[in-house]
Amino acid sequence: MERKLAFLVVVAISIAVLLPAVRGFSNDGFPLSTYSMFSRDRGRISTVHTVVGLDPDGRPHRLSPDLIGGSDEIVLAAAEVSRAVREGKTRALCAAVAQRVAARAHSYPVVQVVSETYDSVAYFQGEKQPRHTQVHASCAPETSRKTGKTTWERRDKPASAVAIPRGLGAQ
Repeated sequence: MERKLAFLVVVAISIAVLLPAVRGFSNDGFPLSTYSMFSRDRGRISTVHTVVGLDPDGRPHRLSPDLIGGSDEIVLAAAEVSRAVREGKTRALCAAVAQRVAARAHSYPVVQVVSETYDSVAYFQGEKQPRHTQVHASCAPETSRKTGKTTWERRDKPASAVAIPRGLGAQ
């Protein structure tokens, strides 16, 4: 009886291990994961939503998660920017980030919420500049000399947003 039980346990575990290969990658889940996020073809082109600070020469600089989302959690900052882009709330996000930038005395005269499109393969071959940048909102962080309080000037883009082709401006 004990040998039969051991045999059934081995068969059950073997089936559980082989089942994901038979089911395909679309049924990923607990308790056995096929790690579809790594095994599914996601395409060569990727779009990243982020917030950048433009220096006085107009060059973009990636802002820290703390400046973007108010904490050091990278995933939360990325989710906040993606949600703002998806829900059309980039102006409010830009204003909040601009206030944090001004409060910490960073020298970025402009803050932008952008979507950058990259060729993933080319990126890892050294092409670090985005192929396309779409600006959703721009804000100018300022600190009032009279009150010392942070203010911001909204430089909104129309709903269609501004698309900057590769090689022009947002590099």
